[in-house]
Amino acid sequence: MLLRPGSLEEDLVKVATVLATLPQPLAIVLDHAHTAPVELASLLEFLLNVPAAHPRALIMLSRTPPAQAPLCRALLRRFGEAQSLVLEVTPLSLSSVVQALGARGGLDLDPAASGADLYARAAVILQRSGGNPLHLLALLEEEGLPQAGFALAAAARGAGMLAGGALPMGRLPSCMRDTYLGEIDGWPAPLREALSHLSVIQGDFSFTLAESLPDAARSGLPAAALLREALDRRALIETEAPSALGWPAFGSLGDVTRSEPCYRFRSEGLRIALAGLLPQAERQALRRHLAAQLEASQPGLALYYAERAGADQDAERLRKAYRARLGPGSPLLRSLSRTGGPRAEPLLGPMAAQVLSAPALPARPVQGVTEPRRTHAAASAAVTWQGYRLAWEPGGWLSVLSQGRYGHPHTLRVQVPVPAGLRDVPVLTLRVVWRLDVFHGGHELGPSQVAFPLRFAVPGADGARVLTPEPTPDYTEEGQRQVVHSDVALGTWMQHELVFNMAGQAAERLELHARALDLALTVGELSLNGQPLLPLAAAPERVGVAGPQEDRPAAVLPLTVQR
Repeated sequence: MLLRPGSLEEDLVKVATVLATLPQPLAIVLDHAHTAPVELASLLEFLLNVPAAHPRALIMLSRTPPAQAPLCRALLRRFGEAQSLVLEVTPLSLSSVVQALGARGGLDLDPAASGADLYARAAVILQRSGGNPLHLLALLEEEGLPQAGFALAAAARGAGMLAGGALPMGRLPSCMRDTYLGEIDGWPAPLREALSHLSVIQGDFSFTLAESLPDAARSGLPAAALLREALDRRALIETEAPSALGWPAFGSLGDVTRSEPCYRFRSEGLRIALAGLLPQAERQALRRHLAAQLEASQPGLALYYAERAGADQDAERLRKAYRARLGPGSPLLRSLSRTGGPRAEPLLGPMAAQVLSAPALPARPVQGVTEPRRTHAAASAAVTWQGYRLAWEPGGWLSVLSQGRYGHPHTLRVQVPVPAGLRDVPVLTLRVVWRLDVFHGGHELGPSQVAFPLRFAVPGADGARVLTPEPTPDYTEEGQRQVVHSDVALGTWMQHELVFNMAGQAAERLELHARALDLALTVGELSLNGQPLLPLAAAPERVGVAGPQEDRPAAVLPLTVQR
């Protein structure tokens, strides 16, 4: 705020003079520096260069690296490395959230609850917070949270499963909603309104789908201009191509390209907050529009939108089209016949919270397996890719969590090189010790592929091996036989031995796959014909930067320029 409007330079001198005379060290904090104009660089440089009696520091908080933030980049050039420091605050890890919950007494869990229950709840709250410490604190401090449960913030999905039982309903804390909405308060009204309409889309969407929205839904903005501004402001991000990741650094192998770019909201919380601004009648009209647009390409998802919109006649036609698209023998026909169609969510209002929604699974007796050994490997930063977070936990264990985006799940693919001495053996025996704490496939969204928490495949072998808690017959996917092992329980360590017959084919790589809407799993041991692959003896020095950075804490990548 100017002391005398129209005299910026004079006011700046006065402010700099006052700050220089303060009888104590001074820190100037500039939030959302990634959106600040580069023209501020000269003003901030002047504030720091005015002689002062005590040290001063400029702390700039940005969601993007300094090289991608014009103001940060300009100040780094002016002050140089000798006078500046860049710190990256990475998202919280699963192990750190487990420790936080344990320190708070597990958030008043039932005294009989096991450590598995605590582990599963930590996975869900990490997913809901996006690894953001501020959002995590909001969830921990939310009134009534222990009774409400750790529901994922989005539209209601139904009754969910995690270790320890089903999760009851919960709500997105108001402080989290206010934080998201506070980020966009200063944006142009047409952009906010257009993003609210886009938020009705579940999951990733293409330019073509965004362009198909009525002009009124886009506030008159051309689709290209709308997406460009939303990307510049980090409301949206461009999704990664569905490439496989390498082992053990999780760098993209670039083996798949995409013909048309796709987009998604930076975080599910932001999408839900925006959706809450839209009147119910407008949401329903957009759902009917989306059902019509997706009928030919994704009849299952179109059916979901039609049922949500109450378009019964359209839903009946789409249900038949979805059945025909699945084809006879698809395991997905079981969930379709069980629910009559993609499950319509209860009418709980725009801010109703999403819950884990796997069908209720019967408890399965599983022989107890000792917790795998840990090595001296340190934890690594998480890598985000295709809606999943991969990280090396302390001790060399692999942790995989979904990011809680309510849309068709992608298939995570990690390629593990087969040891040279095993590439020509006739039979490969894979031993895996792992635990599954959260799983939901997203049946209600009408997917075209079967979801699973974990799958292993060796190209050239006699089929893939699917591990899932849902009773599922063997099936075929993309011409490959899928051998299903349903002896999977939640919340306990399990051991599986999977045999691959190579029939004279060379085994070059083992592929680890996951495909789930909600997922939290840990792999503690992995070996091929007795040769250990996990736990890692040492974590990679640098994990691959796989994909754009997602929702980060407000204090991510602080740039400190100190005089």
